[in-house]
Amino acid sequence: MRNWLTVKTFTSRLALHTRYVSNLSFTFVSQAVTALSALILTPMLVKELGPQQFSIYGVILNLIIFSSIFDFGLNTGLLRKLIHDINEKEKLISVMFFFYIFSFLLAIPFYIYLFNTGYVKVANQEIFTPIFVAIIVVQNILAVLFDVIIQSVNKIYVGKIIRIIRTLIEFTLLFIFCKKGSVILLLMLTASVNLLYLITLFIYSKKEVNYTLSIQYFSWPTLRSHLYYCFWYFQSAIASVMVFNAQIILISNFIDSVNVAKYLLVTKFYEIIGVGIANFTIVLFPSLSNLQAQGNWLKLKQTFLSVVFRVSIMVIIIFAFILTIGQKIFIYWSNYNDSLILNLFQFYSVFVAIIIIEHVPTVFLSALKLNKWPSMIATIQGVLGLLISYMLLPKYGIIGAIVASLISFVLTNCWFNPYYLIRSLNQKIKVY
Repeated sequence: MRNWLTVKTFTSRLALHTRYVSNLSFTFVSQAVTALSALILTPMLVKELGPQQFSIYGVILNLIIFSSIFDFGLNTGLLRKLIHDINEKEKLISVMFFFYIFSFLLAIPFYIYLFNTGYVKVANQEIFTPIFVAIIVVQNILAVLFDVIIQSVNKIYVGKIIRIIRTLIEFTLLFIFCKKGSVILLLMLTASVNLLYLITLFIYSKKEVNYTLSIQYFSWPTLRSHLYYCFWYFQSAIASVMVFNAQIILISNFIDSVNVAKYLLVTKFYEIIGVGIANFTIVLFPSLSNLQAQGNWLKLKQTFLSVVFRVSIMVIIIFAFILTIGQKIFIYWSNYNDSLILNLFQFYSVFVAIIIIEHVPTVFLSALKLNKWPSMIATIQGVLGLLISYMLLPKYGIIGAIVASLISFVLTNCWFNPYYLIRSLNQKIKVY
């Protein structure tokens, strides 16, 4: 009997390890495809659109990413609920789906207002630009909803395979049609590809988790309850976009389009690297929630220390390469070699390296729903970063924005998140 239990335990652990490797592998492949697409497309977009149109396109894309906060943290909360309590899945999924559709109708006049008043500077854009922005935003949010359903059964790799196909189709279309020099055409193509992507995710998510979308399931009390449950996820999302995406919108109001284009090139280059390394932690989300459900706090602490050590070593090795050979690759890739963009490149490398290491405790805190205080501190970081940027941009230009990001980060999340996570885990270990 004991031998049978030992074999069963070993088989179970092997299955979990295999699933983790599959999830991580396809996450990396997905990011590699995305990275390769961006590496090829970005300089081509600069050439075909010109620096001014490219900076406008970049600001619009950042506005779309910024608007991801309007999922109100509901998708992250849904993932936890599907893992911990699947009984209300049908009602909750329908409530969220129809809430997002309704939000889309409200988003259209909101974006028209932003564009027409000049809060988002996108000069000479067509009247349909804000409409396509609203469409893409709601598509992205719904895609995360269906992807979360797939993640809840720990099949992250399936969602990544579907995303790889979507990325390749979008890349092909943008590569062919960017020569037209039209930002609105690029947005139309993205919206069309997203529609196919959504349909595919929906079909597969229904296969994995049996549910039905029906307006009859919609319930305001259920929505209010889930909004309350997810409040700190929402607050954390606001803080995140304030740190990265809102700052670019602010920069576009102070800096000319050529220098905005340079800043976008640097951030895009590092975004590819940062997201790739961060995948080691992101794919742990479902398993971390499961360990919490089991009350295995000691294992959670051991996992955290192990992951943060591995990520730190990777960051040291990768960024040593980036600041030497990587800089030459960046110059060749971007076709820029002036002192401003090289200073941007070096300053931003420090910021991204620290951010990647700090991302480890952030994911753990989110998965364990210990994110109330971290979300508040992150919001302070975002506000502080924007205020310091506002003060430094007129005098120091884009370098001032990066310095502002570094100062606000070091004063807040950089030290607070790892301290708060370790403190919380130690308290739980003592109790259990």
